[in-house]
Amino acid sequence: MYDTCVDFAKGVELLGLCPVIHTQISGDFKFLGIYSRNREEWLISSFGSQMNSIIVVTLYDTLGMSSIEFIINQTELTSIVIENKNISKILELKNQNKIPKLKNLICLKTHEDKPNEVEENIKKCEAIGLKIINYEDLINIGKKCVEESDVEIINKNYNKAKPDSILLICYTSGTVGVPKGAMVTQHSLTLASNVMYTIGYNLSEIDRIYSFLPLAHIMEQLIFQVCLTFGTQTGFSSGSLNRLLEDLNNSPANSFIKLNSKTIINQKDINFIKRDGMKLVFCTNSGEYETYNSFNKISSKLSNNFIRCHKSYIANTDNILNINTTSNTVIFDNNSTCDIGPKYKNNLMEVFN
Repeated sequence: MYDTCVDFAKGVELLGLCPVIHTQISGDFKFLGIYSRNREEWLISSFGSQMNSIIVVTLYDTLGMSSIEFIINQTELTSIVIENKNISKILELKNQNKIPKLKNLICLKTHEDKPNEVEENIKKCEAIGLKIINYEDLINIGKKCVEESDVEIINKNYNKAKPDSILLICYTSGTVGVPKGAMVTQHSLTLASNVMYTIGYNLSEIDRIYSFLPLAHIMEQLIFQVCLTFGTQTGFSSGSLNRLLEDLNNSPANSFIKLNSKTIINQKDINFIKRDGMKLVFCTNSGEYETYNSFNKISSKLSNNFIRCHKSYIANTDNILNINTTSNTVIFDNNSTCDIGPKYKNNLMEVFN
């Protein structure tokens, strides 16, 4: 997850998506809007922004069109991370020339996306000068900087957030007058999270949290900070009350696992887990991560798509490319492999087929 945040930060910098806004009273700032339900990309966009002191400006559906217009203009947003389903609202404002400084939309895919509607929105955006950037493309642009040793971007002195840096601006819905923006600093959010823990909001690595309250709300920011601190697994809502039970059943698949004080990984990034003596090795596309733990303890945290395939291996069936029954090996999407034990072969084949 950390590497992806770095890639996001480098991609934003390379494309110049968050220029410095000069103010005579408060100084210079950089802003990035996020208009999305709770999801992994929301957090990566936020953490990636912190790496270069970019202030996150939160947008959400219940704000209403006039409030969204006010917030975009007050912060002089030039770029917004946005789900495809929300693009039509931005298009409406842009068509009326109400948000003249907005130039870029970093688009997130959703399960509700209809290809024809997405393509139509892209054409409409391009016609009025709004640049569409796929989130995955932005991450790959940042990653390419490292792969191709882009010295200017890699060695750039990023202005990392400090305790008194503004982390995000949470806006009220503006029921009385225009929306009011609460400026939340790194220190204030950390302090409030510590207070929650002190008063008994105790979580651990074996707990699981279902994230439903929007991350645009300061309370949800506090809860996630506590979860992040203690390695609590977090599942995200699809955004629909009608899918609540389905979300609860599936939420472990979107969970983070804390391996140690410095390493947190997403379950979907794990291809397989290997037991090596007293250690477990988590094998992902981005590398291997070790921790001292046991299969029994880690199994309670894993989603249902993880299955024991060998006395020394647990495989993520979602990432299996093929199974070689001759050599008794599992082949994953990145061409890495793990062994299949005779005791577990039939069960694995039933699940895979």
